Amino acid sequence: MITPGNSVPRPLAENDLQDVIQAAGIGSPPRGNIRCTWSLRKYSERESQKGGLEWISSLYEANHDAAGPIKPLLKALINLLHEARCHGAALFVEQFTAVIAKDATAPNPCLTPRLHADEYYGLRETAIASLLERGWSKKGGTWFLPTNVIADYPEGDQITPVDIERKFPGVPVVCTGSGDVCFYDGMRNPDNVPDPMLGVPHISADLPGESSRLVILMHHKPPK
Repeated sequence: MITPGNSVPRPLAENDLQDVIQAAGIGSPPRGNIRCTWSLRKYSERESQKGGLEWISSLYEANHDAAGPIKPLLKALINLLHEARCHGAALFVEQFTAVIAKDATAPNPCLTPRLHADEYYGLRETAIASLLERGWSKKGGTWFLPTNVIADYPEGDQITPVDIERKFPGVPVVCTGSGDVCFYDGMRNPDNVPDPMLGVPHISADLPGESSRLVILMHHKPPK
């Protein structure tokens, strides 16, 4: 799916590549902001093996002739998923999203532009990684507020990255760096019911004129 600026997401078409090239600033100054998302599986497919070690390994083999960053990225994911399995856990890649927001005059295509906690995950069931382009996304990919819960922010859906910096100067914020893999808690309790006192509040730090990164969302099954 592709989302130019703040428009409605739609399937990626062949002629959209030019918009990506312009947003990336290839051959000219960046123009227009964009978000491209590849969803591998839905919440309803939680028990499937899609996005797991064997699935990503098959994807790697199918793209053995690929140029650019594709093979190194898939190989790094294979190593990560294999390492998790060796320690009794499991990781499943659920979504790839490229956020390109180099144009300060264009709308924000941020993945999650509001403070939230993950209501579809439980204890340590979520994982996220970001690859940041050098010279952009200097503040990190995702900001976490580990000492708070979403119940502390009844207007969380109105809190943007700018608001956190301006309104909450004393709140500890963990900014993930390029290549960091962060495991964190969702809102679901042991009875699989969302609880606003659980989960780690977080927000995507993408801002127009400041961001360019690849986001990898994962489901984590902790060791038993």
